[in-house]
Amino acid sequence: MLASLKLDVIEAESGENIKEFRKEDFELLVSDVILPGELKGPNIARQLRNDKPRLAVLYMSGFQQGILTEDDLALVNVDFIQKPFSRNDFAIKIEALLETINTA
Repeated sequence: MLASLKLDVIEAESGENIKEFRKEDFELLVSDVILPGELKGPNIARQLRNDKPRLAVLYMSGFQQGILTEDDLALVNVDFIQKPFSRNDFAIKIEALLETINTA
């Protein structure tokens, strides 16, 4: 879906690949909350934000938003989208997050 929105995409198979991405130049992390392996979306976001404090984060999940803590969502440029979602709803979330980091 990100590619269909004309965005460059870097994919990871699991959270354990995080070290590979610390050196990459990107503004937005889109992550499921629950991932294969030990690291989960919020863990990955926290680690990446150590190096990229302005990183925007969009969490997604088929579970209710309550699986995230208030700390996970209280950060600037962090949002959540409930699965299943439409391409239009996804695009609106992405656009809003990218706009906030590009105007800050």
